[in-house]
Amino acid sequence: MEFTTSDQIKIAYTDQGHGPVLVFLAGYSGIKEEWQQQVPFFIKQGYRVITFDARNHGHSTHRELNLKIARLGQDLAELMDYLQLNNVSLIGHSMGAAVIWSYCMLHSTSKIRCIVTTDESPYPMNSRDWQYGVLNLNWENVALAAATVMQTKMAQLPIAEAVKDNLRAEHESHPFDFEGNQILLRNHLTQDWRDLIASLTVPQLYLAGGASPLWDASHAQVCTKLALPGLAQYHIFPGAGHLPQLEVPITYNKVVHEFLKH
Repeated sequence: MEFTTSDQIKIAYTDQGHGPVLVFLAGYSGIKEEWQQQVPFFIKQGYRVITFDARNHGHSTHRELNLKIARLGQDLAELMDYLQLNNVSLIGHSMGAAVIWSYCMLHSTSKIRCIVTTDESPYPMNSRDWQYGVLNLNWENVALAAATVMQTKMAQLPIAEAVKDNLRAEHESHPFDFEGNQILLRNHLTQDWRDLIASLTVPQLYLAGGASPLWDASHAQVCTKLALPGLAQYHIFPGAGHLPQLEVPITYNKVVHEFLKH
């Protein structure tokens, strides 16, 4: 299925199941099929599950137009309007979390029930007062660090062969243009969402891979301290890298499901 955004980009999405709505967002270079071990589980638990490919990703239109996190947040808003969604639980991985935060900045949380983010620091830059950025990224080396990020081995635990085969086939049929998307990655890496987190008034769950190659997993706990009192929880998956939804899917699903039930 697909819908067309206000700037004429076709966004590919899936919409399955019945019940409370979950929308899953993949990260930079990621595709909706990365949630293949979550979709059937949550449908079975009685949820309506929606996944989609961001612009210039996967089955969505590949065009170098408006490649900014703010525009991706607007795309999410337009998808939600198109499907007439309310009381939505948003679950984002990596850059997908930033898209959620962008949506909240632009449109408030009036249609949001809760937010789950997966291995994403709210500020990818490092500074004297913030040590939870990606690798050694700072304002002086953005271009070099952006290239280094994409050369990093993201998973630290084995991913099921069938899952890898499926993802490989999807990427081969709809290749990701790393060069063409550099502007999006750089825009993503320079956003600071810490003040946004401090203003959120819906429940939040911050997840992190204990062995993430990108950043210190304790950023998840730090996010709970940034949030308003009593609204945020965190969980760290021991040994997992940047892709816990793929590396430890059974545990990941259990943790998210427990959060959603409350």
